Amino acid sequence: MSLINDALRRATNQESKRDPKELPAMQPTFRPVRTGGPGFSIFVVCFLLAAALTLGAWVYYKRSVAAGKATPAPAAATVNTNNNPLARAANTLGAVDNLNKEGVSAAESMQSATPAAAANPTPAIGTPTAPVAVAATAGGPKLQGIFYSANNASVIINGNSMKVGDEANGIKVLSIAQKSVTIETGGQRRELTMK
Repeated sequence: MSLINDALRRATNQESKRDPKELPAMQPTFRPVRTGGPGFSIFVVCFLLAAALTLGAWVYYKRSVAAGKATPAPAAATVNTNNNPLARAANTLGAVDNLNKEGVSAAESMQSATPAAAANPTPAIGTPTAPVAVAATAGGPKLQGIFYSANNASVIINGNSMKVGDEANGIKVLSIAQKSVTIETGGQRRELTMK
């Protein structure tokens, strides 16, 4: 025991003799390993975010599939006409054609209802018919629209949808260009241009 006491006295005496500017003896220090920390929390946050995005995408996909099965789009609405000027023009031209057909059928029913008008359906030779039609349009033929395409060009003149070769109210369409139309009215050729 005396040996132990002597060693302890020497150790305490040596520590007190140490210079205060001298660094203490270096001994390794061990920290206990923590479970978690900033790396672990970042991993958990990223995992939860990825899981939430995957779940959201899956729900969105299921809803779009269910909506597609529940309300099938009609076959006529497959063409998006909002940004397609040719499709909008075709729809407008179709609507004008339908109105013209309704007007023609109404005019035919009116003519068949009045026998006095049907008594002489063809005018005599030399009777001018074009001036009457032009006067009815208040100032002659008026070009209201050109729907130009290489295969299927059409125009609207005095509210009538016409193609090359069509004739209505004494106006015959001879040719259609992008900005002008050549017509024949009263035996005279005229060129109408868009303003």
